[in-house]
Amino acid sequence: KRSEAAAVLVIALVVLTLVEMGLSYFENRKFYEKRDTFTNIYLTLLAFVLNLAVKTSTFVILDYAWNFRLFEIKNAVAYWLILVVVQDFLYWVLHYVGHYCRLFWAMHVTHHSSEHFNLTTGFRSTVFEPLYRVFFYLPLALMGFNAIDILYAYLLTQLYGNIFHTQYQVNLPKWYGRIFVTPSHHRVHHARNPLYMDTNFC
Repeated sequence: KRSEAAAVLVIALVVLTLVEMGLSYFENRKFYEKRDTFTNIYLTLLAFVLNLAVKTSTFVILDYAWNFRLFEIKNAVAYWLILVVVQDFLYWVLHYVGHYCRLFWAMHVTHHSSEHFNLTTGFRSTVFEPLYRVFFYLPLALMGFNAIDILYAYLLTQLYGNIFHTQYQVNLPKWYGRIFVTPSHHRVHHARNPLYMDTNFC
């Protein structure tokens, strides 16, 4: 069921991207440029291949760490709620380090190198991130979350993360923006104005 749900989400994201491309073209907004879009797709494919190559080792490391878990959460609702929130926080840490540590910025800068901001920019992956990401998620295994669930939670939050790479104005309630990242938040994060650089990480 999880793999089916993940496939549906991925397909929905692809369809949403195609819709944005179509709207951008017909409304002459120029949110997309052919070469830039192909670069985004190319980098996504590279990251996908590297993800596949290290997926087994990622699973093994997380599964091994799980053997040393400090506690377990029995309630299924609490389990998933805490997992998604803590996983998102740990991604915030990873993302923050990616901006403030030169070594990690050298890898993360790829994601910020596009001249355009659209849904395919979200695909413009930090290609080498799969090699070190697992170490940021070890605390989740020690908290009693199993490896498959950690990877699934990561997929969910990353798919959500992709959909706010858009210049289209999405009218959301103010309360929503106080809890969740919105496209307007993330446009600021990708801005190059000195005032806004290195802000709104997650």
